[in-house]
Amino acid sequence: MRILYLTTPSFFDLEISYIRELSKLTEVKVIMMVAPICKKSSAFSIDKIVPKVDIIPAVIYPGMEKYGDMINLDQWYIANDITDFSLKTSFILAKKINAFIKAYKPDIIHNTSLGTVSTFLTMLLDYRIPKILSIHDVVPHEKEKTLERKIKDFLLTCQIKKYKNLLLYSTISDKILESRLSNISYRLYHSRLGAYDFLTFYPECVNQYGEYILFFGRIDQYKGVDILLEAFKKSELQRLDVKLIIAGKDLTHITEQINDDNIIVLNRYIENDELSNLIRHSLFVVLPYRTATQSGVTKSAYALNKPILCSNAGNLPLEVIDGKYGRVVESCDVEKLSGALKWMVLHKDELGRFSKNIDVDWNGNGCNSWATISKDMYDNVYSRIVLEKNQHE
Repeated sequence: MRILYLTTPSFFDLEISYIRELSKLTEVKVIMMVAPICKKSSAFSIDKIVPKVDIIPAVIYPGMEKYGDMINLDQWYIANDITDFSLKTSFILAKKINAFIKAYKPDIIHNTSLGTVSTFLTMLLDYRIPKILSIHDVVPHEKEKTLERKIKDFLLTCQIKKYKNLLLYSTISDKILESRLSNISYRLYHSRLGAYDFLTFYPECVNQYGEYILFFGRIDQYKGVDILLEAFKKSELQRLDVKLIIAGKDLTHITEQINDDNIIVLNRYIENDELSNLIRHSLFVVLPYRTATQSGVTKSAYALNKPILCSNAGNLPLEVIDGKYGRVVESCDVEKLSGALKWMVLHKDELGRFSKNIDVDWNGNGCNSWATISKDMYDNVYSRIVLEKNQHE
């Protein structure tokens, strides 16, 4: 089977591992749509965009060489834009991708993008090619404006009408998707995400912060950093010389007024090598989210066998499982979060047990490993879709 996988830098952290394992089972080619706006996104980071609108082999694309130990560069291609996906360049790239598809003749197309290039491409695709569309966020994040939500809804609807096969990474959004698509026929599949093990490729550096709890990722209102700050102060962990590190670009300005030597703010994009060591040396990772679906933060922490303290928002309790990989508390509850922070610090033997559970289940060939996930996708999603398509011809 030949699979063509279409994506964006937003999901590079998970696709490094997924494509590697899937490629052990079948032939895969990947086209990643890149523009100036996403030069630094998730695990993806390049310094400049090639100045032409074209599909460029990743093996010759400047900046991609540093990922040569993590991915097979010969499998990957960059759909290169210089305009942040204007309508004109999006249409040009869509035509070029469509020509690539006709030459490659994939048995199935897996698309993870809902942007303008993807929308134009949907209009051009041969309806006879089996297709599946991943939807990572059924509900747009709260930071997005009403107009942006309407545009995303429109793009999603346009693509679903042609894709028919949809993939979610948890069951928590099934009902929401069903209500949004009440007049559209589709078939729903489910998968899950494994640990972002590319982070293990970076060498260990000396810990310069001492003992600390870690929050990382872009800071939005829905992530509850203000709740975390209040809870940390109430926990009085400062008396135990335990610090709180908040690492990531602050879009809310919540961290700008902090004046506490025990709270370290790294208000910027965190490169992969630094993130790897921040996670590695932390006591545990905390996710105080107000709302959530699933989170890439859990998968990054699990790559380094790091326990998690999270709120019970969205799918997080199913990923953390209270008492197995960490602890789960009520969202938006400062007192309970404060108590859990202190409990985690004072029970390092439990942190060790959580870490062992993570290592067994999420890494190697465990039940949540990429090897297991990829095999399930190949056997129960791709093969099933292709077989059904062939039976109807």
